[in-house]
Amino acid sequence: MPGVTVSSDFRPVHAEDAPAVRDLLLDATLAVLQSDGYPAVTHRRIAVTSGVAQTVVHCHFPTLDALFVAVLRRDAEAGLGRWRRALIDDDPLGALWLINSESRTTRLNTEFTALALHREAVAAELRTYAQRVREIETDAFDKVLRARGIDIERYPPIVMATILSGIGRAMTAEAALGVTSSRAETMEFIERCLRQFEIASASDR
Repeated sequence: MPGVTVSSDFRPVHAEDAPAVRDLLLDATLAVLQSDGYPAVTHRRIAVTSGVAQTVVHCHFPTLDALFVAVLRRDAEAGLGRWRRALIDDDPLGALWLINSESRTTRLNTEFTALALHREAVAAELRTYAQRVREIETDAFDKVLRARGIDIERYPPIVMATILSGIGRAMTAEAALGVTSSRAETMEFIERCLRQFEIASASDR
């Protein structure tokens, strides 16, 4: 089976192992999502990938909706931690740009977005996560722009956050398809724009 490490035998699972087994199943699901996409995720595939009996997967996650939501929720919590740490970074806008332009982040966002079109439970969870991320990004821009004396009427934080995240994800998605003709120029342009905020701040002091 392509993209999957198959265990030679199934491991017995005991009640006290439940939390670790749950994490194992979520790790396996995340790996399959990244390697082969959401259509490849089935109870059987996750059982084979994680090396447990299929009944164990069903016991922890009776439906695929439950499995997908659990994966998204765990990944979202970890992701939100990174977004929050970006707020206290020496260069918060640069940190946000790096996160938004990561290939892993974009690939998973693409898979979860595709899933959300077919599964309302995933869509609801994804909406909640996306809103929380946008609030963090907007807060970062608001604090940075105000601290640097930049007119937030001219540069609305929520608009700036939307532009930064949108461009980063779009460029990374294109790169995944092999479209790189404008990537270097666009990345350099965004980084130059972010540096302008630093220059504006220095000129106000």
